[in-house]
Amino acid sequence: MMDPGTLPGGTFSLGNPINALGQVVGYSDCLSCNGYHAFLWDNAGMQDLGVLPGGAHSAATGLNDFGFVVGETDSAQSRGQVYAFLWTQSDGMRGLGTLPGGRWSSAAAVNEFGQVVGASDSAGQCYSWFQAASEWQSY
Repeated sequence: MMDPGTLPGGTFSLGNPINALGQVVGYSDCLSCNGYHAFLWDNAGMQDLGVLPGGAHSAATGLNDFGFVVGETDSAQSRGQVYAFLWTQSDGMRGLGTLPGGRWSSAAAVNEFGQVVGASDSAGQCYSWFQAASEWQSY
């Protein structure tokens, strides 16, 4: 067992899943965050994954064995709601949006093909969704 610590100046962190490479994701508060941020932890330490522009909070909820991370974050456009995100080392964090007419979304897991599963509302109703090749499908 190992304590991954916190982001700089933080007082708590919460790890969620672990992948086959021993990487862990979750969220931690930090001195400069004014909230909490998603992190990716591995042998190199804890990396702050940030937020979408204008956001204050993010939390990572899933990762695959390629180090792709998913979760939820707020942003300047979210009006108090959260949006699903996908983070990669090469592209950073990008919002995944919502189902048509939706106000919020949240990602739960990502597989080795980059397919994301989570939830979103659409016209006031909640749906589970899955994203592949940038297209949302409710099921």
